[in-house]
Amino acid sequence: LLASTDRGAIYCFARRQLQEKQPDPGRRRKATAEDESNVADAVLKLARGFRITKGFALVIGQTDTRMAEAIASGTQLHVIGVLHDKAKVEAERRRLLDTTDLYGSRLAVHHVLDFASLPYAQYSANLVVVAGEAAEMSGEDLYRVLRPSGGLMCFVGVDRVGAEKLIEQANVPEAEVSA
Repeated sequence: LLASTDRGAIYCFARRQLQEKQPDPGRRRKATAEDESNVADAVLKLARGFRITKGFALVIGQTDTRMAEAIASGTQLHVIGVLHDKAKVEAERRRLLDTTDLYGSRLAVHHVLDFASLPYAQYSANLVVVAGEAAEMSGEDLYRVLRPSGGLMCFVGVDRVGAEKLIEQANVPEAEVSA
């Protein structure tokens, strides 16, 4: 998990490496709902730690809106889940309308065809959660929508190389990045 702060630092959080047998790289364990819940809890804890509980959040790169829903439920943030697949956007909107009272008031789902060019105002997001496949994203555009004083950017499920590439594209000053 990588996060940037309003003081300009970017932090990298990882589990401590235990001396145990590593899984076979050819066999990937399927992510469970519990794994996703733990990741959402970590993002919520981080956001609360930096006192980001109000304002706007952008969750981009996931295949559904569960993390966006968890953030909206656990904070007072207005959250936008950004999805690539138009059919999935419609399905998620229906699911959220049926299962929560957050949709339309503090939670929205947007269809964005090109993740490299986000249709959001500059400095509009207090929290940007970059999740999943980062290859299609523009670090410059992600950084553009992040609030400069007090904004937090988290990388979830993005490999280290992908996160570093996005940070480099954004021209984040080196003093703001820490691992």
